[in-house]
Amino acid sequence: MNLHDAIIQILQRKGEPLSFAELAFEINQSELYERKDRKSVKTNQIQARVNRYPDKFITINGYVIDSGDQKWGYLLSTYSTLNSYLREHFTGSDIEFIISSLFFYKRIIDSKSIDSHLFHYNTEAYKGQHFISFRTNYVNDWFEELFRLNNSNFFEVQFVDDLVNLIKRLDIKILLDIIETLRDFNSNFFSKQEFGKAFEYILEVGDLNNTRSNLVRTPRGIIELMTKILNPISGKLLDPVCGTGGFLTEANRLSSDLDLLGVEISYEVSRIAKMNLIVNGGVDNNIKHGNCFSLLHEDTGYDYIIGDLPIEGGNLGDFHYHLFNYWGIDLPKKSKSFGAFLLFSLSKLSFNGKAIFTISDSFLYRKGSDQKIRNLLLENDVLETIISLPGGALKPYTKGKASIIVLNNNKHEQLLGRVKFIDVSNQNIYDNLGLQEIISMYETHADNKYSQIVSLREIIELKTLNPRFFTQDLSLLRDLLLSGDGKYLGEIVNIESGKRILEKDFFYLEKGIPVIKIENLEKETVDMFLSKSNVSGYLERDYAYRKSLVINKESILIAKIGENLKPTYFKPTNDFNEIVIHQNVLALLPITKDKVSLQFLYYQLNSDIVKNQIENLKPHSVVPFLTISSIKEVLIPLPNLESQEKFIGVQKANIISAERSRIDEKLKRLGIVEEAEERELDVVRTITHQLRHKLVDLNTFIEKARSIIDIKGIGDLKQYDPADPILIFEEGFEVPENENLETILKKSEEKSLFLSALLTDVEKAINLDLKFKKIELLSSIKRISSEYKSYTIQIEVVGENVEVEFSERHLKDLIDTLIQNAKQHSFKREGKKQKITFKVKPDLKRKLVVIEYLNNGAPLEISQKEYISILTKSKSSNGSGIGGYYINKIIKAHGGLLNISENLSAGIKMKIEIPIKQNKELNE
Repeated sequence: MNLHDAIIQILQRKGEPLSFAELAFEINQSELYERKDRKSVKTNQIQARVNRYPDKFITINGYVIDSGDQKWGYLLSTYSTLNSYLREHFTGSDIEFIISSLFFYKRIIDSKSIDSHLFHYNTEAYKGQHFISFRTNYVNDWFEELFRLNNSNFFEVQFVDDLVNLIKRLDIKILLDIIETLRDFNSNFFSKQEFGKAFEYILEVGDLNNTRSNLVRTPRGIIELMTKILNPISGKLLDPVCGTGGFLTEANRLSSDLDLLGVEISYEVSRIAKMNLIVNGGVDNNIKHGNCFSLLHEDTGYDYIIGDLPIEGGNLGDFHYHLFNYWGIDLPKKSKSFGAFLLFSLSKLSFNGKAIFTISDSFLYRKGSDQKIRNLLLENDVLETIISLPGGALKPYTKGKASIIVLNNNKHEQLLGRVKFIDVSNQNIYDNLGLQEIISMYETHADNKYSQIVSLREIIELKTLNPRFFTQDLSLLRDLLLSGDGKYLGEIVNIESGKRILEKDFFYLEKGIPVIKIENLEKETVDMFLSKSNVSGYLERDYAYRKSLVINKESILIAKIGENLKPTYFKPTNDFNEIVIHQNVLALLPITKDKVSLQFLYYQLNSDIVKNQIENLKPHSVVPFLTISSIKEVLIPLPNLESQEKFIGVQKANIISAERSRIDEKLKRLGIVEEAEERELDVVRTITHQLRHKLVDLNTFIEKARSIIDIKGIGDLKQYDPADPILIFEEGFEVPENENLETILKKSEEKSLFLSALLTDVEKAINLDLKFKKIELLSSIKRISSEYKSYTIQIEVVGENVEVEFSERHLKDLIDTLIQNAKQHSFKREGKKQKITFKVKPDLKRKLVVIEYLNNGAPLEISQKEYISILTKSKSSNGSGIGGYYINKIIKAHGGLLNISENLSAGIKMKIEIPIKQNKELNE
């Protein structure tokens, strides 16, 4: 039996959704499937197989469902129907509350066999009434029943008042449709355990469909990982920031011998958490609405504490003053703090207690009160483990970079006086290892490629808890730091940030002090020094000195935002002796010249060991950026000045030789074509950088407007009063739009997201980073295409499976772009059956593989030359003009060729030729 059939059998046997880890466990316990190497099936193998067969499986946030399971299809259909009735009338948060309440209500009356008014639509009580009166009376009687049951504490959660106040706004017909949908849904099809998962499934579906959700949930895989590491057996368990209660329900599944308590600061979310706990077998008094820090006044200690802490930390208040004062630590200067939660946990843990949290990576290396709290944890030897997660591990709920931190008052004897660091921050490593492997590393007290056990003395000397410093890859650099032959960047340079300068202050001036923006920095390693010819604007001299903006000393300039640092050496000369840096540029000035050569530092900033550190520091956000506090933590190898000078000489020779070879080879292949393309791309890079800065400002203004609207509750305000004469239609005049603030802001957010996506596409298209590996081309295209099963377009992939060397990420981008382009342009109009075909066939004589692409939609309205040019598109297109250029660039970067059949009356036909083996030197 193959693996996917075994998964289906397990799901049918269990009759409920299972996580990837649960499926791996069940298959390994059964005899349904055995690997050829006789090893156990891993979590990531299950995940890969499920993703490969979207027609057989449905996944929501880590739960797998058999797509043929009618019961779960019935649940999804009911959810979808209710959502369709509500989404035109309510915001996302209200929809979440209404649907959760309706499913909870129906479960309670079904499980207790209540003869509800819900089931008496066509009974004698309403015969003879006028149709309109009958419908109104029926709905009102249902409302009265809800209030009656609620007042008798039948539901154990007070939700009916708010539910009725919301849904009574709806038209009577919609209310009847909702009642009918609920009446037809029988929750008794699900067992108690099944409906518990079903309810969480509903929350997850709703949350994923709602971009303005109040329910910031934790991904299922992280819940499982953290709960199993905590391993609660018996005793008191607390989640101080419980949200909808995901950790509590998971802990309850692992052990029924737990006294659970969750605290949630949002009243709306706390009620949903109560519902979730009730349908999962708990009781509602396990959830408290309020601030977890109020528990400091209680004597209760907890054996287990678990939580997904807010990515920005908690707001500081009166509780925190007493808490920080008790532990002898000054209050942090910022209004939010992670440290408060850790001090809270130290205060509330029992004698042998254990706690586990997600925590922002910034806490692991920030100075000030955070460093004092880290030292407190180390000095008390309660810090047991830190697990570095990849950026985006908490998606889709947050994109922030996070780690898992474990505190333990009863550490294993092999960890006494030591801390375990597990680094799975590389996304591919994280995906490939799977849940069980990470748990195994946690439970096994031995060093390996991803896990290191480090003494408290060494950690205190390094002054950081960032796991990336405690890996085998950085062990040499760590040794240099401890021996004095390496330093943190913040110890050898002062870092100055540029100030915000209005465009009008400098853009049109022809003389003054040069203003250096990101696009003025050098992009090639061989171009070390800042060039005056790159300057595009000047600032009035008196203004610059009055505002203390001038830099007139040797320094290294780097980009604070964007994908690349673009290190550039500013060395003052007679005609270019002072500059002003823009707000998105940082200047690194040596503290003392007898410690570091700036040329040496320049080459170190271009080295892989520093680039990798920088990459890990950047959050995975719309606009990647560096903070001064984070870049100060970069480790720099720092030998004596004599050794630095020798290194500079060798480095110069190597770079010049490598650059010459690369340029010579490209000129041979491309002739003079690249020169024209590079000029064109320089223009695009400049525009992109400028727009990125504007986008940052735009997003800031939108966020401020969103905050004002939400706090003041003014989302319904409109420009004109409904009685304003300007809204009265008059022949020959157009009535102005009169949308409310909420609608206008949503449109602004959508435009901002579109602009961000466009800029990301441009940057991705002009900055390829190829990583070749051997892949089976036909299978890979099938797997990528299968992700579009929900589309109405039929996608056919046929031909021979040829092994080629290709950058896997860029193959996905290539296929995704072709399919998305077809959906947006070729198949804009409804018509005959829409179809895309990919045909793969080898040409062994020429050592090529040919991909033929066809679709039966509208033909191209532009030539091949226009199609592959950046920012060029047809008149009827509403796209970005990036897609065709990006497709061609991927193909060219792999040494391939694109040919498009022109002047077709219908459909699009392309032929892509790719070498089976890559000449990697030519693709550098």
